[in-house]
Amino acid sequence: MNNIKEILEKLKDIEIKSNPMPFNMLYLAYQNVHAKEVLHSKLLAGLLNPNENHKLGDAPLKCFLHKIDVACGALQEVSVETEKNVNGRRIDIFVSWKDEDNESKKHAVIIENKLHNAGSQKNQLNAYYDGTKDEYSIEKIVYLPFDKSRGSFERTDIRSDLHEKCIDIDAKWIVKWLEDLIKDNEGISILEQYKEFFECLINTKFIYMKAKEIIDACSIEEINKLQNLANVANSNEWCEARFALLSEKLKATFGEKLQIRYKRHKEDGRCYAEFFFHPYEKWIELWLEEKEIKLWIASEFKTESVKVLGKEYKYWGCEYWDYYETDLCFNYPVDNQNIIDKIVPMLEELAKCKK
Repeated sequence: MNNIKEILEKLKDIEIKSNPMPFNMLYLAYQNVHAKEVLHSKLLAGLLNPNENHKLGDAPLKCFLHKIDVACGALQEVSVETEKNVNGRRIDIFVSWKDEDNESKKHAVIIENKLHNAGSQKNQLNAYYDGTKDEYSIEKIVYLPFDKSRGSFERTDIRSDLHEKCIDIDAKWIVKWLEDLIKDNEGISILEQYKEFFECLINTKFIYMKAKEIIDACSIEEINKLQNLANVANSNEWCEARFALLSEKLKATFGEKLQIRYKRHKEDGRCYAEFFFHPYEKWIELWLEEKEIKLWIASEFKTESVKVLGKEYKYWGCEYWDYYETDLCFNYPVDNQNIIDKIVPMLEELAKCKK
């Protein structure tokens, strides 16, 4: 136990957040794609392209240009290309357009996609600019690493005279851009999906960085002990132990007729416990959040609402069982007795709901 305390003391200044990963179809598909950088380019280019059938017109592109400080009026003859060939080198995303002034030379933005942390090639950005500047007025060279604190155009070999045309954006910037779009385009599901996709990537990257920070701070022996601790903390037995004090008091009240199952959510790992009387159709579930415990009513059969102790609880949704959300949250284990006082009469009434 002393060794565990020593390790935890060493890691006390490393911030670990618990952010449940949202379910996202794009992220699920992305995990099984080999050419991840190409996929990033295709997705971003598709949303920027007003000629795509996303029903947003040029709103995404105009918002993007505004956020990178490129002035534009009515966009005409817009073209969004991926892998544009310039003297044998390929620009990840090349956006070009004519303004309402109808000048002969089109405006353009070069986007260098480094979201998958690919390394910079020698003379890459210089070659992109030099190969397009005669035909286009290059307004910006956008450098897009996953995290701009760890990657920047300034760390490449781009010429100093081009610095004023360059801007760094990253995954968090993309999320904010999408949030701005969502405010003005409510109900467009692809924007929400794309934003959540980036939030999944950011969360995954955060976990990796924290893991790296912990590994760098610990010896091999300490790392092995932490791994063993993680195995314990990821078990159903860990969930049972976290609910132990509450379960013991409820068992003392109801005896062996009260059944309890301890589980862990398969997606985000949260611990929860089911409290029920066999063979009844409704039961109570307590879910451990980061700093509180939340009470839900669950049922085998869906109805618009359930009434318990004279109070009506609306249907929330289905996740294998049908759930009804309550407004009951507790600071656990500080509010342990308060939980008992609330849950006992609710269990007594639910016990009457026979199949």
